[in-house]
Amino acid sequence: MSTALLETTMHDRIQLFANYLALAYHEARNVRHLVRAGHLEKSRYRMLIDGMSVDRVEAWKQLEPVRRDAARARSAQDAEGIFRRKFGLSLEDLVALSDSPNWRGSGYGSNRWADIDRALVELRSAIDGDDEERVGKLFQELPMMCHNTGRLGEKLKSLERVEPEA
Repeated sequence: MSTALLETTMHDRIQLFANYLALAYHEARNVRHLVRAGHLEKSRYRMLIDGMSVDRVEAWKQLEPVRRDAARARSAQDAEGIFRRKFGLSLEDLVALSDSPNWRGSGYGSNRWADIDRALVELRSAIDGDDEERVGKLFQELPMMCHNTGRLGEKLKSLERVEPEA
């Protein structure tokens, strides 16, 4: 594990975790495609569908206040709770959503997000359980994980260049 990862504070870890949470919920807004195709009921996913723009940049801007609040949380569980309260879905719910076989062949969403969402569930537990080794390993693995159009770290960098809503 790199020295830099060992030297991160709990605040730094929660902040980075919040960024990855924002990516996961940002991607989950694509559930609208499964709802539109009749695979899922909208009521369960209403906050994702109605709460975020279909435009990726606008949706990222809309997530900024939630991401900022989550970054100030005292624990990873509390950070996730901020997203859960906003969207009515836990990380485990996102895993189940991403695991849906109905994503196959879709240009949106992807079963690869299930692996990312599982890693975030594991990271939440590792951060709150002070498992330094696992936290470090996951923070190294997450940016390299592939989703449907590239690597997670690249997606985060591209979205972080977006100016937040004024």
